[in-house]
Amino acid sequence: MSVARFSVHRPVFVTVLVIALVLLGAFLLPAMPVDLLPQLELPVVVVATSYPGASPAELEARVVEPLEQAVSTINGVKGVRSIAQPGSALVILELNWGTDLDFTVLEVQKRIDAVRGLLPDDAGSPRVLTLDPSAEPVVTVGVTGDLPAGQLQALAEDRVAPALEQVDGVASVGVVGLRHREVRVILDPARLEAYGLSPALVARALGGGATLATAGSVDRGSAALSVRLDAQYTSARDVAEAVVTTPAGAAVRIADIATVEEALADPAQLAYLDGKPVVQLQVLKATDGNTLAVSRGVEQALQRLAPQLPPGVELRTILDQGDFIQESVRTVAEHGVLGGLIAVAVLYLFLGNWRTTLVVGLMLPVSVVGSFAMLAAAGQTLNIVSLGGLLIGIGSLVDFAIVVIESIHRYRMRGTPPLQGAEEGTAEVAAAVTASAIAQGAVFFPMMLTGGLAAELFTPLALAVIFSHVAALFGAVTFVPMLAARVLGSHYQPSGLLAGFHRAIERLEQGYRRLLAGSLRRRGLVMAAGLASFVASLAAAPWLGSEFLPPSDSGQIQVTVRTPPGTRLEETASVARRVEELLMALPEADRVVTTVGAAGGAFTTGAAAANEAAVTAVLVPVQQRDRSVFQVLQALQPELEAIPGAEIQATVASSVMAGGLQQLEVQVAGDDPDLLAAMADQVVDRARRLPGVAAADNSLRQTRPEVVVRPDREALARAGLTVQEVEVALRAALGGVTVARVRTGTDQWDVRLLLPQDWQRRYGALDDLPLRSALGGVVRLGDVAQVTVERAPLAITRQDGRRQVIVAVHLDGSRPLGEVSAALQRELASMDWPGGMTWTVAGEAERMNETFRSLGLSIVLAVLLVYLIMAAQFESFFHPLVILFSLPPTVVGAVAGMALHRLPIGVTALLGFLMLVGVVMNNAIVLVDYTNVLRRRGMPRDQALLQAGPVRLRPILMTMLTTNLGLVPFAYLPGPSSELLRPLAVVVIYGLLMSTLVTLVLVPVAYSLLDDALRRLGRVFRRDAGRDGAVTGAGLAEAGQ
Repeated sequence: MSVARFSVHRPVFVTVLVIALVLLGAFLLPAMPVDLLPQLELPVVVVATSYPGASPAELEARVVEPLEQAVSTINGVKGVRSIAQPGSALVILELNWGTDLDFTVLEVQKRIDAVRGLLPDDAGSPRVLTLDPSAEPVVTVGVTGDLPAGQLQALAEDRVAPALEQVDGVASVGVVGLRHREVRVILDPARLEAYGLSPALVARALGGGATLATAGSVDRGSAALSVRLDAQYTSARDVAEAVVTTPAGAAVRIADIATVEEALADPAQLAYLDGKPVVQLQVLKATDGNTLAVSRGVEQALQRLAPQLPPGVELRTILDQGDFIQESVRTVAEHGVLGGLIAVAVLYLFLGNWRTTLVVGLMLPVSVVGSFAMLAAAGQTLNIVSLGGLLIGIGSLVDFAIVVIESIHRYRMRGTPPLQGAEEGTAEVAAAVTASAIAQGAVFFPMMLTGGLAAELFTPLALAVIFSHVAALFGAVTFVPMLAARVLGSHYQPSGLLAGFHRAIERLEQGYRRLLAGSLRRRGLVMAAGLASFVASLAAAPWLGSEFLPPSDSGQIQVTVRTPPGTRLEETASVARRVEELLMALPEADRVVTTVGAAGGAFTTGAAAANEAAVTAVLVPVQQRDRSVFQVLQALQPELEAIPGAEIQATVASSVMAGGLQQLEVQVAGDDPDLLAAMADQVVDRARRLPGVAAADNSLRQTRPEVVVRPDREALARAGLTVQEVEVALRAALGGVTVARVRTGTDQWDVRLLLPQDWQRRYGALDDLPLRSALGGVVRLGDVAQVTVERAPLAITRQDGRRQVIVAVHLDGSRPLGEVSAALQRELASMDWPGGMTWTVAGEAERMNETFRSLGLSIVLAVLLVYLIMAAQFESFFHPLVILFSLPPTVVGAVAGMALHRLPIGVTALLGFLMLVGVVMNNAIVLVDYTNVLRRRGMPRDQALLQAGPVRLRPILMTMLTTNLGLVPFAYLPGPSSELLRPLAVVVIYGLLMSTLVTLVLVPVAYSLLDDALRRLGRVFRRDAGRDGAVTGAGLAEAGQ
């Protein structure tokens, strides 16, 4: 029994299956995690090592080189990059796509453990990390109020942060702008001299006086009791009462030689919100957490906390990814619903009967909900990629139902009984519909198999398309005939506007018949015109430009402020405040967030840089402003450039690949550091002059001045001093040294030993710093050490064992990435490079080229796979060749559409063409299949073509219009992240439009030409073989039989 017959005669069973599918989707949909993009697993492993106080050069020699040698030979490692910066080092392993990340992490850890003994003793243990694009804060909350700074930060740390950490899906809450409490021991130099003490002796006494240890056990009867020595400091009073022994043997209390006080530590970072000091709490989600659920959970937690806070304290949401994600998903969903309504309206217009439209219209939600059920079962998240893949193909979802219902409708118009008409009408097109569904689903399999970033990013889209077509095929061959047999009438008479529309369609069919007849008489001219337009479109495609992903209006402008190295935090804050005032004056600005002392990156293990600040302007929603974020940035650039005293870079925050690569990177490698620096400066200068470049930055940037103290060991020995005593004296004089901790029971504070501030400011008299030995002798620092001022790089970068400089180039959005990349490469090629130096353009441009190659291979494999599927379906190798003639007009339409809308070729545009491979072939499959049906019934070839074309014109037009008009909201309506899907929609609209118009003529012409060629080939075989029947006279219609 055929599926159609079973469905028509078992209506209850089919209805139960459909209801079960809908209920399953309705149950699983609310539980699907919601995110902006799919979860990405980037093939990058990072080894982070801290080495406090070490310079980049020392880190390179003692930490980076041993680690590089250990990990560079691991299988799957594509390249090794390292960054040595003051106090920390990063070794970054770039892996080949498809490498087992978990296994590689274990192997890296194993290799590091093997060389751990080669690293300095005081270096921290190397940490192995993976690059997680979702590691950006989901929500940033600001705590402001009239309370003193200490109370405000205590409130944020002790009450607000723990409450947010309880939200389901939250991994951690970091506090920015927090100043920890400490106990300061401010030494009195005069009293130290009077008692014959040195900072080192005081530090040793304080450190040795705070002990918590187990000393063994004692027997008490039948029990053995452990003995614990508890000499911890529990308050500042304990520190003040601690005793230090002078060289003469006297005992002196710390309170007699120093001032002991509780205070807030000097800030390493400053945070502001709209110009007012703020304590920031950054909420990070777990790796598998639901971003939207975490965002809403934090929002509810803040609402519960607000009434419990002291008067005047306010909790404000500074940044919230959830808002942007929700708006983006809502935009895609609204566009999809609008497209669905348009599709239903088109169906009613063509079918002219509400019952017929109802049958097809019901298929739409059934297919969508069924697709959600399968996506949820596959463990996918609900994001703009998967949702876009599902909703952007709404026309395709109803396509199968259109073909089936149109066939049933024709049988019913002939007076066939309802059950028989539904069964026979479905059976007539079931093979073509099945082939089309398999072909449209199969085009995405190669993309999932070729790997790379495109596969990681767009596999959910492929699965959404495949699942939706499975659901649509199931409904078309079961639900549609079952319902049509009981709903459709045998006759209906359209009236009014519908009658006029149907008369217009009939006239169009007659005109198309005449056009087709004329084309069959001028086949050479038709083929020549098609070939010429195809070649012209291929020639014009490079002029469109290229990009990786379309720039998205994230509504955020990020400004990086960098003052000269060595600048104090307060002076950097002064420059940042000027930037802040400019951003706050923007009419589109909603709020401005400033962080002074910005950290160097996601994996930075050193301290925050006092000469760097980050200022972020969050604009009002795009619907509430007249300018895009790119236009706002362009208008802002001249004002930022006028601010003196700092290097200022402004870029648009990426909403699509946050935490990802720079848009463009120029990697310059060589062995001479001075030459590297000079050439990198030239690259920066040339890059900044290119149109479309917002900013360019050199990884060497500037060198920073530093005072280097090189001790004379013989002089130290004569004075009775050690290097450790010199270190303590320097730290105490110039910023303080942590010597112990106070444990209060609920918290622990550092005990910091330092000299008065007037001593800390005596930079010019560093040679005169007095050093006192344990024996009581006093010498000048200049007598036992050489004190010089030198310049050192802020960071040393290496690539595969060679010194490297990275020039990061940021785009302003006015030109495509491909255009700027090509212009930059021309500039680099024209430079006079010294021997031994090499350069490459990488970053997002490199990812774009790799992804283009991957998608290009996917398209070729998709066409081949579809050809093989059609060959198996038609049992012929010749019919698929005819159907492939529907592809060239697609390229012509896609290129014309992108040129008309001034869109460059990008990943989403290529995905649109990949979708078209299946959609346009569907029309050709239906046309060729029906032509073969007529020929098998005995109709001559040309007559079959002239009848099949007009008969299939209506369903082909319905498919094209429902698909294209359903995509209009995606192509032309604004909204958050709408830029990501716009190129895809434009390619599908114009490619399908051109393919439909041309295919209706080109495919029949190609069919007749190949049929004639096959006949001639058959005659040759018969003449050469001396026998008849190698190929029958039916030509293409019987060639595969």
